Amino acid sequence: MSNHPTELELKESRGESLPGFPGMETRSVADQLLRAQAGGTGAARLFSPLLLGKPPEPVDLSPELDAAYEVVLDRVFTTVLERRRVLRERCGIERALALYALEGISGLSDNPELMRGLTAYRSLLEICQELRYEDPKRMVDAGSLAVYVAGRLSARRYGARRIADFKCRALIELSNAYRVADRLDEAETTLGEASAAFAAGTGDDLLKARLYDVRASLLADRRSFAAAGEALDAVYAIYAQRGDRHLAGRTLISKGIYAGYGGASEEAIHLLQEGLGLVDAERDPGLVYGAVHNQAHFLLTCGRLREARALLRRYPATAEAVGGRLNLLKIRWLAAQIDAGLGDFERAAQELQKVKQGFEEDGLYYKAALVSLEMATVWMSQSRLEEARALVVEALGVFKSLRIEREALGSLLLLDRAFEAQAATRAMVEGVIELLKRAEDDPARAPTPL
Repeated sequence: MSNHPTELELKESRGESLPGFPGMETRSVADQLLRAQAGGTGAARLFSPLLLGKPPEPVDLSPELDAAYEVVLDRVFTTVLERRRVLRERCGIERALALYALEGISGLSDNPELMRGLTAYRSLLEICQELRYEDPKRMVDAGSLAVYVAGRLSARRYGARRIADFKCRALIELSNAYRVADRLDEAETTLGEASAAFAAGTGDDLLKARLYDVRASLLADRRSFAAAGEALDAVYAIYAQRGDRHLAGRTLISKGIYAGYGGASEEAIHLLQEGLGLVDAERDPGLVYGAVHNQAHFLLTCGRLREARALLRRYPATAEAVGGRLNLLKIRWLAAQIDAGLGDFERAAQELQKVKQGFEEDGLYYKAALVSLEMATVWMSQSRLEEARALVVEALGVFKSLRIEREALGSLLLLDRAFEAQAATRAMVEGVIELLKRAEDDPARAPTPL
């Protein structure tokens, strides 16, 4: 037999969990592999003492058992050492990101080995995805470094067209990072560079789908919802042709959301329903809950309140299922709006108070003030005008402190004067709420704290 593990490798593997098999010691995995391969416990008894650091009893092995023993050892220790290598390289990438954040590319000049090869490239793309909801600035850093590494890959080894693909993917993710960070002009410029790189590449259809998907997101952030829907048509065509029902469904859900944002609520409901019929809920439960929430919102917009309530009750939400406490608060906010529309004012007021408190605890004072205005409409429906005005005054103070844009602040001041003159109506409050929501969604008009 050959290629046996060294004594050092055996010591390093004792008692450790094998990467890829959480909670299972290396020797346990090896025993199971032996049973599966050799079909007997004799081989497992032979193999286990080795992992425990004890010499095995001399045994005459049959050729079959000898081969099985060799295969299992190779598999276990190749897996252990490969995973250790990947972890070392991932730590190197984290070091590189830290250096880049402090000193830029020049900070890596003394450590060029940290930014070399496909492993570094792929790790940076993974980090870019992971940071989306946590740290937009580091997401941009990871995307920038991925572009840098892609430019250093060997054209002799991979070929010019594959190198163009690598550059394209990195530029796409950098563009998306700029978009998440609300740097929309830079996102647009970078996406143009990605399109040029795609034209020079292999024409890979999945790469094209990602390019158009990010383009759709950027167009939506620019509030060009019709153009965003057209970009998603190209994405849907690719996934449908490949037979990937889940990704095709996800694309329809995105298109439905954009259609709704563009004011086409009925079309949005149809697209969301069609998309929900395609996606695999176990593969991405958060996607399902997001689609349900948006569908219920557009049903509310269309006045189909009982359908909206039934839909939310059919998919009871938890923080874990919907992707966190913030998303759960948004769903409870929507449910309270539906209750108010159906005349269940006491329940609506109780839920809105809990949602408001939740937003305040998370430091989301803009959203908390919006909920205060929603509560004011509930009190107005019950002719509790003094309580409604108190909530408007409270919200006005919050919005002033957040320095919202002038048009929205002016509307709030007019609303307060209308209350003072006893001329305020629920429709007036709802109009101000809609204006403030649009301002919150528009990065150019977003509030900034003092």
